[in-house]
Amino acid sequence: MTQRTTKRTIWLVFLLFITNLCSFSANKLDWSNTKYKNVDEWIDFGKKHLRRTYRNGGTGPYAFDCSGFTMYMYKELGYALPHSSSAQADYGDKIKASNVQPGDLVFFTGSKGSSIGHVGIVIEANEDEFSFIHASLKQGICIDKSTHSYYKPRYKTARRIYDMTAEKSRKRHEEEEVAPVPTPAPQEEELELPGQTTDVEPSPADNSVNNKKIAPKKKESRRERKKREKAEKQRLEKEKAAKKKQEETRQNAKKESQKPNQNTKKETQKEPKKDVKKETKKETPKEDITPVVAKKTHIVEKGETMYRISKMAGLTVDELKEINGLKTNDLSIGQVLIIEK
Repeated sequence: MTQRTTKRTIWLVFLLFITNLCSFSANKLDWSNTKYKNVDEWIDFGKKHLRRTYRNGGTGPYAFDCSGFTMYMYKELGYALPHSSSAQADYGDKIKASNVQPGDLVFFTGSKGSSIGHVGIVIEANEDEFSFIHASLKQGICIDKSTHSYYKPRYKTARRIYDMTAEKSRKRHEEEEVAPVPTPAPQEEELELPGQTTDVEPSPADNSVNNKKIAPKKKESRRERKKREKAEKQRLEKEKAAKKKQEETRQNAKKESQKPNQNTKKETQKEPKKDVKKETKKETPKEDITPVVAKKTHIVEKGETMYRISKMAGLTVDELKEINGLKTNDLSIGQVLIIEK
């Protein structure tokens, strides 16, 4: 009986080991079923949210709490996590801190007690330390290291939802990785403590700032994003064309203002000669003839007023109006004014 019992126990242990091994291999992620090529591309998507706002109960894409961010990221892979860091700690396979890989969840305790109150996603790891991306109360979405003086003593456990490095990861580009954003020593409220509302769905009262309700923002689809980018591009092109047209109008106004000056110069040069000839023929006494000189002009630019132009010309507003035959102080951009008596 003893030998039979021993053999049966050995077989049960062996079967349990095989079962666990199979269940672990079943958690290997097939990237072909996702919109990402590998874990690096998925993490790059998470880094695009750096500096996004922290908000209790936030699940993205513009504001998050810690478990809301991990839930949002795993939703991209087609996996539904609960909106609670303590509940997420019951999912996947438990692993040691020295064995974590990019994509694993890491959990931390609150500043009081030993219960789990914060969660992040590993983005880089070695035997001594790991870096993780998470939603911080003060910094929003940021990157920190496990050796940080605040997080190191509060590390609790790690969980692997998927084995994301089953296939060798390949980076899409050779650009430098985003540098970790240092987080200053946070206050007691930095981590999600038991009883806080950061890990549960917020009530209507929680989703308000200064008694003003904040409407939840809908996730922008690819089609909507392309449509918005196209509209923005068209708007910029219109603004560019308008500026170009305005500059052309201004240049034309300058040319037009210069033409009368040239004509008056020609006329002033010709007129004295004609007068002199006539006078010599009639043998009348010569008179001092002062040639007509083109008066200085000014082209009105945006923001200029009658008062400002009169001060610049050393005239009064009434004198400036009288010289130009104006009855009001209204001006238009590109208008040519005579600024000399």
